[in-house]
Amino acid sequence: MRLRNIFTFSLTNLWRNKFLSAATIAIIALILFTFNIILSIHLIAQTGLDDLQKKVDIILYLQEGREPIKISQFIDEIKAVESVKEVVYTSKEDALRNLLNKYPLTTDPFSKYGITNPLPANINIITKSANLHDQILSLAESNKYRSLFLSLEENSANQKIVAKLLRLTDSSKKILVSTLIIFIIASILVVSNAITLSIYNKRDELKIMKLVGAPLGVLRGPFIFEGMTYGIIGFIISTTLLYGFLQATELDLISFSLNVELFQFALIEFVCCILVGVISSLIATEKYLSVKK
Repeated sequence: MRLRNIFTFSLTNLWRNKFLSAATIAIIALILFTFNIILSIHLIAQTGLDDLQKKVDIILYLQEGREPIKISQFIDEIKAVESVKEVVYTSKEDALRNLLNKYPLTTDPFSKYGITNPLPANINIITKSANLHDQILSLAESNKYRSLFLSLEENSANQKIVAKLLRLTDSSKKILVSTLIIFIIASILVVSNAITLSIYNKRDELKIMKLVGAPLGVLRGPFIFEGMTYGIIGFIISTTLLYGFLQATELDLISFSLNVELFQFALIEFVCCILVGVISSLIATEKYLSVKK
């Protein structure tokens, strides 16, 4: 019965202050929606970076007739770099064999027309992270080894793309953290202000309840539930807006390689919205009770 009374009391407060309640919910929903949009951009950039990292290994094409000893020295130095996972050397013959294996129905066009194998030997370098490629390319471009290779411009162009994505993900992380902090502070201020106004409107009833010895839980309960309701409705509206945005822009977060499942993330966000409502209510009611004691 007590829970039922708390529930009824809270809904009455929400309806009596319907314009204030609507404004509070709208602010929470918009702040959370903004946070989710920035999070989506961050996930898109991070996923693009991860995919690019898998595709953009460093491939260095060797000049023909270079000293095997010097090539071996370069490979040993590369393997000694901590960020390098694997180094694969492919000779001219292996490069041609790999090409023919990739297209088994195609005859060797070079032998057919009496052309010497034009494919260069290459060194494929796989690193742990794309942002470590500059270290490898710096070694390849050094005076000691620069003469071993054909043009390194293609790898440099790839690194520029990676660098842009890294800057985008770093910026989105900073904005994400800032938005999260703003969301928490703004939501607590907005909800606690709305709860304070509700308490003020109910001040006569609360005085009577305190005089008859109503426990603290009974006094706080309706307002805590009211704060939770703000968070829950704000979350529902924000999620609906986000879904509409993703559909309109033809973005599908389900295809992203996230470390956390979408359902789990939504659940975490839902719980956080409830916690923000509860904390805001506790702040508002504590302030009121401390003044009115």
